Amino acid sequence: MSEICLVARWLAVLVFVASAVAKASAFGAFRVELPHLIPRLSRPSRRVRPSRRSGPVVTGLAAFVVAAEGATAALMAVPATAEAGAAIAAALLVAFTGVLVRALRVADGAACNCFGASTSAVAPRHVVRNVLLLGAALLAAASPADPPHASLRAVGWALAVAITAAVPVVLLDEFADVLRPAKEGVRP
Repeated sequence: MSEICLVARWLAVLVFVASAVAKASAFGAFRVELPHLIPRLSRPSRRVRPSRRSGPVVTGLAAFVVAAEGATAALMAVPATAEAGAAIAAALLVAFTGVLVRALRVADGAACNCFGASTSAVAPRHVVRNVLLLGAALLAAASPADPPHASLRAVGWALAVAITAAVPVVLLDEFADVLRPAKEGVRP
């Protein structure tokens, strides 16, 4: 069981690192898409014009998300803070999943920039991915970061399995695009 918990922890670390790095790399695209995912950010208030209100708020929230993901990954990577980091990861995933569910309900075609710039609209697969990652984060939060009997070999295998699992998680939209049937009359 402890090896499964190690895999869950390292999977969450890798996914949060990939997400933070991708969002930081394509920060402009992430920042532009946030008001589509969270419409309240772009609604005008009575006292302030939308352009003045939304610009700094959206930029600040986008920066917070990138920093929170990076800090969460760092906390989970350090054994002394791994359980707290995993609990924070679970809380972030609950919030992110809520945003995705709202975007699905509104169905306005908002792009999922979970791993950098993307043209893929939010889809049920994104919610499923987040729920599975939430399960990994909860498993990691409920287990000791460094089980006393975990050997270096077990940690290495756990990391290898986590890397193997992280690749399809991070590249979910790319895999979906490849597996999507081509439209008639359209050549790839």
